[in-house]
Amino acid sequence: WPKVCSDIVTRSQWGGRIPVAVDYAIVPVNFVVIHHTVTPECDDKDSCSKIMQSIQNFHIDELEFHDVGYNRQKLCLLMI
Repeated sequence: WPKVCSDIVTRSQWGGRIPVAVDYAIVPVNFVVIHHTVTPECDDKDSCSKIMQSIQNFHIDELEFHDVGYNRQKLCLLMI
């Protein structure tokens, strides 16, 4: 990772599930949208990982998304 992003936690590190399917973005993208969800704060890898797993489980199991919900307005959202 670049030095400015040295604390990025990968899907495998936070215990993410394998996506049901993969939708590839056409690159280069014109815009990147970063959105957030409302969850309790976390302050360590374990509690943050549990929040990410909960978000992913809700999106896949309840909303029937292929993975964590990404912005679909012809923009790209990167969630690692």
